[in-house]
Amino acid sequence: MHRCLEKWQWLALLVAVCSLYGCSRPKGDRVPVFPVRGRVVFHGPKAQYAMIVFHPVDQTSKNHNKPFGQIAEDGSFVLNTYDTGDGAPAGKYVATVIWRIPGPDEEPGKDIFAQTKYASPANSPLKVTIDDRTNELEPFRLD
Repeated sequence: MHRCLEKWQWLALLVAVCSLYGCSRPKGDRVPVFPVRGRVVFHGPKAQYAMIVFHPVDQTSKNHNKPFGQIAEDGSFVLNTYDTGDGAPAGKYVATVIWRIPGPDEEPGKDIFAQTKYASPANSPLKVTIDDRTNELEPFRLD
C-alpha cells in the first residue's frame, strides 16, 4: 500500500507541475511570491494526497501562475509556485481541488471532486486573497 501511495504522490505532483505555466518561466522573469499555508477540512475520508490549485482571478496581471499544494494527511498544505514551498504571488484566487484515489491497479482513479463545485474555478466557492507577507489561510471546509 505504501508503494502505491508513493507512486500516486509522484504522479499527482508531475501532473500538477506539468500543467503549470509558471514552472517554465526563467528565474529573472519571476513574480515575487509569499509563503502560504492552509488546511482543507472534508467531512468524510481524509483528503490526503489531494491537490489544491489556486487560479488567479485577474488574468490581465503579470501573474499567470497557478500555485498548487499537495494536501497532507492532516489536511494541511503549503503552496508552491516556482520552488517547493515558496508560496504564491500576491493577488486574488479561486481554488480548486483534485483528488484521485488510486484504483485497484495502482493507477489513479476517478477524481472524487470531478462533478462538484470544487472542480472548476468558474464554480468553486473557495476564494482567497494572498497578501505580500506570510499568509496563514482560514481552513477550506468542503462539504
